[in-house]
Amino acid sequence: MLNKKKVSAVVLAGGFGTRLSPLTDVKPKPLVRILDTTLLDGVLYAVKCAGVDDIVVSTHYKSEKIFKACQKTKVSDIAVKCVKEEIPLGTAGGVKFCCREECDAILVVSGDAVFDFSLKDAIAFHFENRCDVTVVTSSKENPTQYGCVVTDDDNNIVSFCEKPSWKRVRSSIVNTGIYILSPQVLRCIPDNIKYDFSLNLFPKLMKENRCIKSFLAKDFWCDAGTLDEYYYCNISAAAKEFSVYGYDGVSVQSLRDKGIDAQDGVYVSKKTVLGRNVKLSSSSVVGLDVVVGDDCDVVSSVIGKGSKLGKGSGIYGSIIGENVQIGENCIIPEGCVVGDESRIADGMVLKAGTHVSACSNVSVSGEGNMMFSDREMFFVDDGLLVADGSDLYEKMLKVARAVSVSFHKRERLGSSFAVVCDENSVHLKNIFVSGLVKGGSVVADCGIGNRAMCSFAVRKLETDMGVFLSVSDNNASVLFLDGKGEPIDEIEERKISKMLTTGFVKDDENNSSPVSVAEVDASGIYSISLMTFLQKLAQTQNTNGMKVCFSKEQKEKNLSAKVLSGVLERFGVAICSEWDKNVPCITINGDGTAASIRIGNKVVDHEHVCAVVLKNKQILGIEKMSVGKDAPTVL
Repeated sequence: MLNKKKVSAVVLAGGFGTRLSPLTDVKPKPLVRILDTTLLDGVLYAVKCAGVDDIVVSTHYKSEKIFKACQKTKVSDIAVKCVKEEIPLGTAGGVKFCCREECDAILVVSGDAVFDFSLKDAIAFHFENRCDVTVVTSSKENPTQYGCVVTDDDNNIVSFCEKPSWKRVRSSIVNTGIYILSPQVLRCIPDNIKYDFSLNLFPKLMKENRCIKSFLAKDFWCDAGTLDEYYYCNISAAAKEFSVYGYDGVSVQSLRDKGIDAQDGVYVSKKTVLGRNVKLSSSSVVGLDVVVGDDCDVVSSVIGKGSKLGKGSGIYGSIIGENVQIGENCIIPEGCVVGDESRIADGMVLKAGTHVSACSNVSVSGEGNMMFSDREMFFVDDGLLVADGSDLYEKMLKVARAVSVSFHKRERLGSSFAVVCDENSVHLKNIFVSGLVKGGSVVADCGIGNRAMCSFAVRKLETDMGVFLSVSDNNASVLFLDGKGEPIDEIEERKISKMLTTGFVKDDENNSSPVSVAEVDASGIYSISLMTFLQKLAQTQNTNGMKVCFSKEQKEKNLSAKVLSGVLERFGVAICSEWDKNVPCITINGDGTAASIRIGNKVVDHEHVCAVVLKNKQILGIEKMSVGKDAPTVL
């Protein structure tokens, strides 16, 4: 049956690989290696074994290196074509951009996938069940780091949930990013705009009752998208927990026969040079063309292709990139990651958790161009996390100048920012504003507010970006919003990260930048907007004599509740703190982005509230509404 079907394959290899930085500073993520094999070669080999007729590799970031790698690929009996997306089109948009020929099905595989199962069975499942889409899935003990998939008894997918909290987890089955599509599905993907499978296409197809089924793969799978997952894939491969195309390691017994102190679970390439009295612990990988000097220890670490370790050095629980030169008697402690082509001078002892960017020169004197971003600073779901410590203010100033320079270099000389902070971050906000101004930006200092007020201020003041600073659990977080008041995307995050790790600007004592700060009260303009909104509402609904309940805690601690209750009181609404079943009780979350109303035994959540606002936006005088990608599905 399959021999009569034409299957085209698309390998998505255009991502920036931000979460794998600094390993992806000078090369794209698909060229990162598991043992001695690049992720791309492993995927192409697996796709070839699936019996496809042709392969297209979609690229964007450092595309020329992907093109070159594909020319050298061992997949010689199948045509491999590379195309570059000049503007990233998302996962689904990228597939449509690549598919030009007629076929019976399209196999889509992420370029960072690491797996040990045959794709033939998934393709057969797709044709046998006449699916519009088959999603290859895997089971994970901790599904919170992935896109969860919920299915019925017949393997039909009934819902997706991206990186859910444990409270929202309904399944241990996760999306691997491997799909088989019927060609008709491509018609549902718009041309030349960013469009993703999980966020856009699949919800659309589910509403149309299309056949979307899960094919559960039972063997090893990991996406190798983070440093932890990259390390996990390497040590799992070293322990032979799954097979890797191109495995060419020296046996542990052979190493011992040569006098090397090697434990089980070690992978050493056949083209590695090991000195005398070298110790290799389990859960370690020593890659192709690596030179390890005399008296070195490699403990639970990954050493990339072409790197050299000077004699007497110790690598402990760290990742060393490709073509790195580590001097003699160096100590690289737990949690360090050294980017490709970096140089570590003799005698250096790095701080635990240090991330050294690619092409850095780390010297004892401190006169080298050491460009680092340690684990205390990285992008998470809530923005850039800057851990508390003695140098917190210095870091905050550096971040502010980085984002300012990043955006005015990208767009024009100078950009505008609306900056809002919570009540614990006023001093940090002042430092951040100072850094933005030094970077040449115009700033609207919007005082104290929450995330919703920051988003509102960006749209109201029409600034290029918004910044919301908050402190919790002894950590300071910086959330960046775009001109629509929505969190910036991965592309913008990478631009900021590069500014932070490439020595973008030096202090100038003669810098006399003009003061470019305007003070604006975020909660004040938010309050005025609510009053305008309620004035329009009052034209159709008399508010005098109404009663609304806010809890005592909300009235004291929740800024959005304070503002809303104050505005309601101006319109004759009686505000009380003790609820009875005949009085509507409003609850607003801490960042002001969601609310619910309880009346009797009924609870109306923010999705329904937003739906009512959308339905009545003309009556309420709302001309434009911004619905972000994180908005409730009802919108």
